[in-house]
Parts: sequence; structure tokens; C-alpha cells
Amino acid sequence: MEKIKILVVDDHSLVRDGIIAMLESCADFEVIGEASDGEEAINKAYLMMPDIILMDIILPGMNGVEAARIIKSKLTEIKILFLSMEVSEEYLNEIIKIGAEGYVLKDIRKNELSGAVRMAVTGNQYFSKGISDLVFRRYREINSGEVPAKANTASVKLTDREIEVVKMLSLGLSKKEIADKLFISPRTIDAHRSNIMEKLELKSTVDLVKYAIKQQIIEL
Repeated sequence: MEKIKILVVDDHSLVRDGIIAMLESCADFEVIGEASDGEEAINKAYLMMPDIILMDIILPGMNGVEAARIIKSKLTEIKILFLSMEVSEEYLNEIIKIGAEGYVLKDIRKNELSGAVRMAVTGNQYFSKGISDLVFRRYREINSGEVPAKANTASVKLTDREIEVVKMLSLGLSKKEIADKLFISPRTIDAHRSNIMEKLELKSTVDLVKYAIKQQIIEL
């Protein structure tokens, strides 16, 4: 029987070891490599060509979503299953956009994780209960009219990180300056800016500054 080849990506070695031990207890799995950050994950994906990557979202430097976006754009046959400690609508939106195979929480049990991996390898998506609850709740809200499908700028809620980015962009900081202050990569700043502009339905930095003033994120 041909085994499912897996690459595990997490910046905490103890967590990686636990995930690998759990996976290797399954006869049909083979962990062929591990990585601790996004760039290493991309390099090992090209080198090892796993069937699936178990990818942490929060990684030093390039985060897991950015790394997955690059991998998916070049190596379309590789499946990606995200792991995280938190339920985040922001992450969920990005994960769905890049066409990843799922999003599971790190408190997942062995049987559920192995089932999620097998499902993802066949091209089906899998979400932990906490994640699927968020998906269905959002779907119900939109389709019941509780929130508009296209929210206006007055009702859109930005995350704390997005508000930080809006403030710094509106004050004229470059993406490198912002990245240095927030200890993330310039690519992540690009992703945040794109998400913010899409959420708020804005077209330019001028519009973003007007929004920041109106919402009292910055003061004149």
C-alpha cells in the first residue's frame, strides 16, 4: 500500500514532534519532512513533493497562509491542511481564497486528524467543528439578512491587527516600516492591505485615510 507522504510545518519543535508522533502511528502515513517557517516549507515542498502539508498559520517571517499561497500557485497537486490554536474569520477567509483543503484546531484528537488528512488528500475540504460553526454562522447571518452580504464601511469590523495597519498606512509609513514595527513580513502587510481595502470596498490610499479619520483611527 502506497503511503500518504506528509510535510509538517510548525515553529515549535515540541508541537511538531507531537504531531509527527500522532501521524506516524497510522500505518498509511509517512512523514517525509518537517519545517519551522514559511520559507523552509516552500523549499521543502519543492524538494520533497509531499502529498499533503500540515501547516501552522502563525510562523516567524512568512506566515503559513502566505507560504501556502505560493505553494498552491506553483504546486497545485499538493494539498494543504492548516493547523491553528485559534478560530479566526480572517484566517478562514484567506484559507478559502487560496483553495486550501482545510483548517483544524490543534486540540484535535488523533482519529479526527487522521480522518482530516485522508479527506484532504482526496481533494475534499475538512474543518474542525469550531471552524465549521463559524462558517455556518456567517452563512446564516448573510442569508437571513442579519448582516448585509456587502457591508458598508460604517458596519465593517476590522481586526485589531488590521486597525494597526490602517493607522500606520494612513500616517504614511512604508510597508517595510510597518512590517518592522509589527515584526511581520512586508508580504503580510500587502495581504492585510488587500483584505482591508476589499472589506471596506475602498479603491485608494486616499479613501483609506478618509476612513481612518472618520472612524477616529487617526487624528488631524
